[in-house]
Amino acid sequence: MRRLGFAILVTSISVSAYAQTFTLQEENDSFARASLRSDRAYTNGTRMLWSWVPSSHSRLDRIAAILCGHATEQCDRTVTAGLGQNMYTPEDLARTTPIRGDRPYGGWLYGTLMFDATRQSTNDHIELYAGVIGRDSHAEEAQTFVHQHITPRAQDPLGWDNQIGEWAAFLASYERRVKLLPRKLRDDRLSWFDVTPAIGGAAGNVFINASASTTVRLGYNLPLHFIEPIRAVPFALRTNTREKPETRPDWDAYVYVVANATYVARNVFIDAEDEQYRIERRSSVREHRAGVSVRVRHFRFAYQQTWRSSEFRPLVTRVQQSSRAHSYGMIMISIGPNP
Repeated sequence: MRRLGFAILVTSISVSAYAQTFTLQEENDSFARASLRSDRAYTNGTRMLWSWVPSSHSRLDRIAAILCGHATEQCDRTVTAGLGQNMYTPEDLARTTPIRGDRPYGGWLYGTLMFDATRQSTNDHIELYAGVIGRDSHAEEAQTFVHQHITPRAQDPLGWDNQIGEWAAFLASYERRVKLLPRKLRDDRLSWFDVTPAIGGAAGNVFINASASTTVRLGYNLPLHFIEPIRAVPFALRTNTREKPETRPDWDAYVYVVANATYVARNVFIDAEDEQYRIERRSSVREHRAGVSVRVRHFRFAYQQTWRSSEFRPLVTRVQQSSRAHSYGMIMISIGPNP
């Protein structure tokens, strides 16, 4: 499994040599919590992405063109490659033994390859993931390093010896978005409002789910593409539409809200040890998100806050606080021709 993780890293670095836009994302529940004494649930996710427009008739371009159907001339294609890590923990980091009624420790290290096909008002998006779950994800080392050197007041995580088992992890997802009700200024160029519903799903030995969401944006010079949360989280918003640089203004700024509902058939970070930890995955999960994004020329900064309903219920007499709703923040920095 160590060789698989190394291969993913080498592949991602080699692809980045041809990249046009670099994006760094960090999701962490400490962004939303005043206390540093514990983490909880989906506690951290980090992802690096490299996006580019593939060369005409290249192998990657032909794969992306499949999403375009017959209208390839009116369909823009984009490819994104990346590397990421996610970690999940119970609330009490000081416990060294499994905590019944709370979720287990779990980590995931992955490489990803994404394809986008964008028309005037629709976007089709595919994501492919390969990675490792367990000790080879190095989630324990990453969280311990952060708590010791970056947030020294935080409790060191002491229960990683109880993390879920070791697997090679694979996931594929698809999403279609349709832009409705776009509103423009009088010059018919600069959008200030739009509504975008989406449906999608994911399948693999990590997550199996289906979701529906609606995004509402309000701002100035609205870009075609949206904020890109870490897709390894099973309920993400993702559209990677690209605009031609010559038609794009020098800056844009907007706020947005998202409502999402997901049916979950599998979540390995809950299902893998449900009998030992005495928890039951909830099949219906809701999310609400709100965020702000600002771009100046080739630099974009965004912040998003997510509120997620409980993903599991404890099957023990004493209901754990960790089964309640969860919130976390995301910071995104993007640099390149199309941030």
